[in-house]
Amino acid sequence: MASGKIVGTLRLNDPSPESPKLSDWFYPRDKLYVPVGNVPPAENSARKFAGWCEAPARRPLAIVSTSMAHAPPEWTPFAPSAEYRVKLYSALRLVLGRNGVFRCRDSNGEIAEPFEFRAADLQIHDGYRSRTKAVLVSIGLNPADYGCDGPSEAAWSPHWFLLTGKSIDFVGNQMELVVTGDFAGDGKSEALFWSSGYNKDGYILLFDNFRNRAEYLWNYH
Repeated sequence: MASGKIVGTLRLNDPSPESPKLSDWFYPRDKLYVPVGNVPPAENSARKFAGWCEAPARRPLAIVSTSMAHAPPEWTPFAPSAEYRVKLYSALRLVLGRNGVFRCRDSNGEIAEPFEFRAADLQIHDGYRSRTKAVLVSIGLNPADYGCDGPSEAAWSPHWFLLTGKSIDFVGNQMELVVTGDFAGDGKSEALFWSSGYNKDGYILLFDNFRNRAEYLWNYH
């Protein structure tokens, strides 16, 4: 699955219990399957899902063991209007905390100073709307305003919020949505995110109406 669409089927061969060690980059916890036949194409033309490494040539796919071809999509993308900058401004300030955020305005990008951002400084990244009228929005500071030398901090990454009625709940940051779907077959939708931070990449699965999560993360050194 990619972007909530079925892109093909794939048969896997399980080489257990004598799984060959492919390289030192694999953890003992990893379960390695060998595809039988061709992997469905999924070109990453948008160059998304970058992290500690560069964006992959192919985007991530979600594999489910049971067919979801007849399951209607729970979440569909939409373009959030500018009003979400105002609507999520206070919620984002709460997430960023009392210390706020810092940026650099000197030519060398070495002198950090507090950034008292306004709603107009926010940038909306993605938006999704569910059949039950819930809204999932990714918003954050404009990376062009950071100005400091080196990788930007987590505060400058996209922040995801779930809006249900009058409630606004923080979902997470440093994430990109891979796909949503009823992976468990229980009539409820789960959301799979790509997560990336300093020396850390991986995947996060949100379930139980975004109240719980399962993380699969790794470090590079």
